[in-house]
Amino acid sequence: MIIIKPTLDNLAAYHDLARQLSQHYHRHCVTLDELKTIGLALWQVLKQDATLRPQPQIIECDDKAVLALPWECVYHPELGFLGKHPDYTLSRRVSSDKALAMPPTGPLNILLFTAQPEKNTARLDLEIEQHSVREALQPFIHAGKVQFYAPHDGRFNTLVELLHQKPWHLVLLSGHGIIKADELAFTHSETFKAKFQGDIRSKLKTLHKLKRPLAAVKAGRQAVSTSEAAAYFVFEGEQGEGELISAHTLADVFKGTTVQCVVMAACQSAHFSADNPEANLIMPLVQAGIPHLIGMREPLIDRAGSVFVRTLCKALAQQARIDEAVQQGRRAMRQLLATNEVWHNAQSAPDPSLVQWCLPTLVSQAPTQALVNWDFSPQVQPPVQIGSKIALPKIFIGRRRELRTLGEGLYSGTIQRLLIQGKGGLGKTALAGQLAITLAQQGYRILAYQAGNSQNFQSTLKQALNLLSASEDERDKTEFARFEADLETHLKTIAQEKWVFWLDNLERLQNPDNGSFTDKTLQNTLGILSQWETPQLRILLTARRAIAQSTDYHNYLLNRPNFNDFSRHLENQGLHYFLPERLQIYQTLSGNFQGIQLLQSLSPSQDAITLKKQLILVRRYLQAYLRL
Repeated sequence: MIIIKPTLDNLAAYHDLARQLSQHYHRHCVTLDELKTIGLALWQVLKQDATLRPQPQIIECDDKAVLALPWECVYHPELGFLGKHPDYTLSRRVSSDKALAMPPTGPLNILLFTAQPEKNTARLDLEIEQHSVREALQPFIHAGKVQFYAPHDGRFNTLVELLHQKPWHLVLLSGHGIIKADELAFTHSETFKAKFQGDIRSKLKTLHKLKRPLAAVKAGRQAVSTSEAAAYFVFEGEQGEGELISAHTLADVFKGTTVQCVVMAACQSAHFSADNPEANLIMPLVQAGIPHLIGMREPLIDRAGSVFVRTLCKALAQQARIDEAVQQGRRAMRQLLATNEVWHNAQSAPDPSLVQWCLPTLVSQAPTQALVNWDFSPQVQPPVQIGSKIALPKIFIGRRRELRTLGEGLYSGTIQRLLIQGKGGLGKTALAGQLAITLAQQGYRILAYQAGNSQNFQSTLKQALNLLSASEDERDKTEFARFEADLETHLKTIAQEKWVFWLDNLERLQNPDNGSFTDKTLQNTLGILSQWETPQLRILLTARRAIAQSTDYHNYLLNRPNFNDFSRHLENQGLHYFLPERLQIYQTLSGNFQGIQLLQSLSPSQDAITLKKQLILVRRYLQAYLRL
């Protein structure tokens, strides 16, 4: 590795260049030529031999004025930008009085903590980010090399609790970051829109959102003076508002933990300003003794942050060093738009997605070190879910408050039996599935049963008990009666471990006269379990109608989603309507997701008359669907 300690004779000139670059990032008008110009100037400052052999490059400096320069843009006359070159890595290092301990033994424990206040902040695609990271890590989770948790609860108290419940190694904070100026005034977030180069060129799709808040939100925990801190992360408040937590307060909660690396996927979280050196989210964490910190130097596009986080996590799971993983993340950010997407103002301004790659800033005491010691014997994880394969949306969008409150109750045990009741098409199955997935991340196994499929409930129970023979005939009345006679014993066996009984669409098995179930085993099982105290068992039911055995259940009546969640679901399904049309669809369909599926099957149209006719057709279908 090469450790470079830059010294500058004329700082003012370089600060002017850095300040101008920062302003252009805020105005979304940075060009690659501009990055190259400042990158060449910084290369000359480093005074390195032009014949640079492939190896890690570490910028070491404690001078805040020097740290304020965008070293990630360094441009080699022959090799180009070192920060995204496949044969090099680029990181920073500052002095620390904390002794660097040996990496802990695996598996690698990853916490993806997302925060999205409901009020006064731009909506981020955090659900897509959670899904993307989980999908990338799934092979490593199954192999026992990685443990992963992504809660749907962005409150600061929840983060504090989680940090002390488990020895996390990598913590990713994804959400809004803000820099405090002379007073609590915050910049407005902007939403970029891009055109589809398809059959309907006028359609606009919201693609990129800056990770900074729309308006002022309340400061949390304690009053923070300008001299104490000037950078904040926006957590979720109890009532949906944002809660500002200062960088120093955040650093305090990480002290004494096993966390090896913190990633702040938020705007300007690694902003080093010569004018305001305290306005930085990651440096207090460096001073708190966290070995590796990653932040974003300037305003971050939502998609860029998601791509970086996914790539970083996958690379670390593949046992890459931290500097190699960051370099891979930067390289993945070079091209963010799909082949059929262009920026809406591409004719008059540069594509800002092309210059996001140099924003990730790694400050590390040992950048060539792995996060954990991989010399251990991983335990292959058994299948998490058995029984019915219940179809779920690829990405669950919205219902964050329900996920938070119901999920917290199920995990803590204040809710052990939950019935989600409501009309068809409102997302009962999807919500229950997401709650089950979250419990699975916390060590529960899932027994899934969907009423109306070819398998009866007794067969599903036998799967959980490893009693189901491939040749068994479900019509064997003798075997059925024998199992039924020992049902209570079988249930006691299951209740000794952490299980979730996820029973879906139960209205299909209900007697329309009295609400009882036509499946005898299901009826008896719920009757027995309703009389037990089962601290390790969770029962999760969905139905359109009330259930006779659910008198001791937490009965949650699911209403239609709010417009913002419904609108984002439309976008995610490829239905890119303007705001008036989205409002019309929401009101006509009463926020019903089943209606979106049918609308998606029709020829998309921006014509008001055609859309009205389509909505009338969809509404008639829904009326018939809801009568089932």
